[in-house]
Amino acid sequence: MARDLTKARIWRGGLSGHMIRLTPEWGPLSIEAGRAPVAEAPLSLKLSFDIPSKGGGMVRLRVCLLPEDFETVAEMMMQADPVAAQRAFGAALVKDAERQD
Repeated sequence: MARDLTKARIWRGGLSGHMIRLTPEWGPLSIEAGRAPVAEAPLSLKLSFDIPSKGGGMVRLRVCLLPEDFETVAEMMMQADPVAAQRAFGAALVKDAERQD
């Protein structure tokens, strides 16, 4: 089941430009655990959000984080905010233990 990341923000900027801007019309950013869209891929974390299409309508963008990258994500969380990361890891472990009971 997908969950929205309510505090996440999506920013947009060109690779060669010097400006980056918040795009509140994009989103929300959602996350879910499940299979990556490639048949042989293992379970993954899927981050997705919608953006306006040039021809009208919306386009969904998705980033799949495979288990081999989870440690890197955890390390970056610890660099960003060690206390919040440790609380998040602890809460996730407690929720997982409760689900298994």
